[in-house]
Amino acid sequence: MTPKPKPKKTTQSPHVDTWCFELKAMEIKYECEHKFDSERKFKFDIAIPQLKVGIEYEGIYNATGGKSRHTTGYGYSKDCEKYNLATVSGWKVLRYTATNYRNMIHDVYKILKDNETDN
Repeated sequence: MTPKPKPKKTTQSPHVDTWCFELKAMEIKYECEHKFDSERKFKFDIAIPQLKVGIEYEGIYNATGGKSRHTTGYGYSKDCEKYNLATVSGWKVLRYTATNYRNMIHDVYKILKDNETDN
């Protein structure tokens, strides 16, 4: 008997899953794991391509209770490289932790309103 494949988890964080639910409820088009640069493997947890907004959840601990890649010197340096590349490519990058992840919807809403005002 062939084992059934495990269902693929859509994101790495329940907070990101919450964001997806909230963005969908607001009828905002978004993409999960959006690769924003054709030459690099860097991806945003969530992206709103029409606004060039990348949204990142900065996990401090991984699921097994240990340190995450974000808290190592190498991981932090790669994150800086990623965010700098995104910024020089015209993206706004919003970053959140377990402490402030609930601010994401408010921040996206403000960017939407500011975008409407500019047009």
